[in-house]
Amino acid sequence: MISRSPEQTHAIAADLAATLRAGDVVALHGDLGAGKTTFTRGLVRALGGDPAQVTSPTYTLLQVYPTPLGDVFHLDAYRAVPDELDELIADAFCTVIEWPERAEITATIDVRIEHVDEGRFVSID
Repeated sequence: MISRSPEQTHAIAADLAATLRAGDVVALHGDLGAGKTTFTRGLVRALGGDPAQVTSPTYTLLQVYPTPLGDVFHLDAYRAVPDELDELIADAFCTVIEWPERAEITATIDVRIEHVDEGRFVSID
């Protein structure tokens, strides 16, 4: 899928949100500035949460966004991973992890975001 705007990235995330089940872990792979937080904003909006609350978890490590289906946890594993990560995410409807390769957790869905020309290529496995 090719996204040429934040709105298109949100639409791709909304398509994924429609398939999520409780306990899913979404691993977001992509370079700095690739659009991981933008993708998360679209996901939270599609789940009925407030997209204005979605910010990069880089300095806070964990953001929690309430939705009608339950909380969405948004983690940044680049700098640190909470010791009780498995226990922590058990309380979430779904968990979105940026820089998942630094966390020892099994994702149920892998999303890869790469810059291609003027847009972003988004691959969901």
